[in-house]
Amino acid sequence: MCDYIMDPSGDVILTLNNPNAPIAASVLFNEDKPQVRGPGGDWEPPPQPSRSWTFRLSSRHLIVASPVFKAALSGGVWKEGIASSDGDGSGAFFRIDTRDWDVDALVLVMSVIHGRNWRVPLEISFKTLVNVALVVDYYQVAEALRLASSLWMYRPLKSPESLGSEALLWVCVGWAFRDDAVFNHATRAVVFTSLRDIDDAGTLQLPIPSAVIGKCPLWTIG
Repeated sequence: MCDYIMDPSGDVILTLNNPNAPIAASVLFNEDKPQVRGPGGDWEPPPQPSRSWTFRLSSRHLIVASPVFKAALSGGVWKEGIASSDGDGSGAFFRIDTRDWDVDALVLVMSVIHGRNWRVPLEISFKTLVNVALVVDYYQVAEALRLASSLWMYRPLKSPESLGSEALLWVCVGWAFRDDAVFNHATRAVVFTSLRDIDDAGTLQLPIPSAVIGKCPLWTIG
């Protein structure tokens, strides 16, 4: 039995391994990590219990929404999709493994793609928005989430000089959702505060192309 059933007749089983892994958003939000003393006396992060989450999805919805899933499910070069049968008379499934994504963010993305609007809130936290943006960028589903993202991003943006450490995250959000207004505002904020911040995009694996990062010194305010 899957944890999340987006389509009861779906032919894809997506398994999320190592969910809620520490990623860029956690680092830039300065989240505190509980620590314990290790055998050698040094302080070490405690081991975190991890479980996998499974989603029953529709290949037709995924293929229309995402070129990445289309490649996986159509025999393309991306080989994460494997057809198999459970032997229970329910037919064959495509099985796809993924990892590290925030569970709530992945649920939101898949809910929108499959038209499960009752699962989709009108407002989400900024942290959740960033986590959703990471999923959206990886699977290239900005168009499918266009309406939902316009609702989630409908909030007054701070002035460039006031964004602080959030600026780089807003660059990520603007890029992932292909929102020119948000992207341009946030990049100006990065330049205004510190060009050094843009280098963190590569270190923290934020989905900001190197070509964009390379042009950062050329950006001007105004």
